Amino acid sequence: MTYKNLLACIRKNLGEYILKIPYSKWLILFREFLLNIEQESELDPMTNDRFKFVGEHYEAICALKKMADDYIKEIQKKGLDAIRMATNVDESDVFTRQENWQEHGIALRLYSKQWGGKSNIVLLVDPNGSFCVQFYVYDISECDVSKLSAVVNDGKYTEDWEQSTIRYFGKFDNSNLDTILQEIHEVARRLDSYYGK
Repeated sequence: MTYKNLLACIRKNLGEYILKIPYSKWLILFREFLLNIEQESELDPMTNDRFKFVGEHYEAICALKKMADDYIKEIQKKGLDAIRMATNVDESDVFTRQENWQEHGIALRLYSKQWGGKSNIVLLVDPNGSFCVQFYVYDISECDVSKLSAVVNDGKYTEDWEQSTIRYFGKFDNSNLDTILQEIHEVARRLDSYYGK
């Protein structure tokens, strides 16, 4: 039995005992003891073997990291090109911002100045290598909601929400980058239609 399993069993059965016993210093000490065991039994992400491996292959790891960064930049460029082709605007009219969404991946926010500078399409690069398209439309008034839904909501997106003057459409997933870029092209065309271009 591992410490992890032991702690899970203790926590599972602890609830009924806490209700039966009065609050005391022993309960506090017991809780601190469990937390101490939990901290001591957590795996160190940088074990000696990993440390040695990284040290021996550091140059190759840095080269791979640069290659991954170049890959993201190329995807970013392709996303902006898809918007430019769909909306017939100059290179200076589209821009991007990269965000790290931690375990969800790298989010590439793609903007067109024609959409008011805040509305954007997100191309999410998942850590598993697949992609997701989401988009956010800002500064929506009550009368614009039906116009927006008529232009951009064709039931393809599995999630959407509205918060104040922002409308979100998301979760068009695909592992094929060409399919994703085609979807960005289509969304950009629809956003241009919504903004009256």
